[in-house]
Amino acid sequence: MRNLTEEQKTKSEEKRASFRKIIKSVAAMTADQKSDLARKIMVTNCEGHTLSVYNNCLIGMQGGMNCTIVGGFHQWLKQGRAVQKGQHGYAILFPREKKNGNGNGEEISEEKAEKPELHFLTGYVFDISQTIEIKTN
Repeated sequence: MRNLTEEQKTKSEEKRASFRKIIKSVAAMTADQKSDLARKIMVTNCEGHTLSVYNNCLIGMQGGMNCTIVGGFHQWLKQGRAVQKGQHGYAILFPREKKNGNGNGEEISEEKAEKPELHFLTGYVFDISQTIEIKTN
């Protein structure tokens, strides 16, 4: 990981704390409230998949009520678009399976091997309005 200045570390922690607060707000919503908010947004990603109700709510709570099509930095590049300089993404959660083993090269039990554990990571997506077409000659 790169070396961060104290100011960068502080900003990063503030951003993380703010996102945790938003996650808790969405978690505290009723299923109907989540559904209503997600229905107002209905964001899809640039590959054509609809985002989950939870991620729609997270984007909405971060001010992305006008988002239509979102994608990560590299997803947009694959689509022939680039994120404009200075744009800030919307944080969402995405699942990842934990790798087998405990990190020390040791085997795990057969019971755990059959049921891979999921954990969620934070990713950032950008609305199509935050991107520009990549010009090719």
